[in-house]
Amino acid sequence: MPFRKMLRLPLISTLAASLWLGGCTAQVKPTSLQGEAPAQPGLSMCGTLALPSQWRPTENNTSVPLGGLSAMAWDPDDNLLHLVSDRGRVHQARPVLEDGRLVDLRPLASHRLKAQDGTPLEGKAADAESLVLAGADDGVTGNTELLIGFEQDHRVQRFALDGMPKGEPLRSTASHNAGDNESLEALARVPGIGLVAGLESPPDDMNAQDGVRHTLLFSLAENATDTRRWHYPLASPADSALTELLALEDTVTETPPRLLALERAFSPPRPLTISLSLVELLPPPQVRVTRLASLSAGEGWRVDNMEGLARLPGGEFLMVSDDNFSALQRNLLGCYRLTDKALSLSTLDLPVPTAGNATAR
Repeated sequence: MPFRKMLRLPLISTLAASLWLGGCTAQVKPTSLQGEAPAQPGLSMCGTLALPSQWRPTENNTSVPLGGLSAMAWDPDDNLLHLVSDRGRVHQARPVLEDGRLVDLRPLASHRLKAQDGTPLEGKAADAESLVLAGADDGVTGNTELLIGFEQDHRVQRFALDGMPKGEPLRSTASHNAGDNESLEALARVPGIGLVAGLESPPDDMNAQDGVRHTLLFSLAENATDTRRWHYPLASPADSALTELLALEDTVTETPPRLLALERAFSPPRPLTISLSLVELLPPPQVRVTRLASLSAGEGWRVDNMEGLARLPGGEFLMVSDDNFSALQRNLLGCYRLTDKALSLSTLDLPVPTAGNATAR
């Protein structure tokens, strides 16, 4: 959503990639997210791309707009990155890593999201903000479906890759008290739980706890019943807002499910700050949060309105920005790695949350 107040590729060999690339895809340019900022413990950058405002996917007849990128997800069966725009468009692209660095993003296809009658979604109905995939890791190629979360018209809708909707949308009473532009910004599929959604900002009926603003995470069963809700403590920078959740577990484990959370804080004259946190889902409404990194423009980070996360098969993470189709902002796709230590939590030295509270450290 807008600012308020204002891979290692299995299908491409090194030789083939070198011959095919010969340089970045037209208008995709390397840049730096870190700039002159000091290094963050446990986090290292592996390349950043500045993306154009228009591009020409190989499967499309004409150029299409590229912007408002609010969510993305990696498709392991088809070796594709799916990106969603909050103007109601979905793109398929292929990231390329060389020598461990992100060097290109190859656009393959782009489609408008559509209503049941086949007409493109417009206005509030098109405000897509979050994404998970179905059928993307079953060993079958070509059967991936998109589950997209929308704000303003709060719902999760299933789509085919060509943008046609499938079935009825899922809606939840948990979003009833969310602001129009502060709803289903985050969505993850968590083994053993199912879909877990996160509201961007605290709903109207959720008060701060001990001076800490909390927002709501909730399970969203595909039969439209809500079973679990968690209170997520937002990061300390003023006006921090949750923009993405990414499940880190591939299968059900005996440890609490873990997610990576992305937050954005923009409250002028304070600098734009992007926060990354590790989240453990404990018995509701409790969560345990470990802050991993704080990327502040005030310290030299060249961040923008970062809203989407994806994890590549080599262990790299991607982070994408929503430029709001503004000439003052940028489409950025950044690659980074987190150390094993940063992603490995020992519960032995962590405080035990009390009922109804969340613990952050």
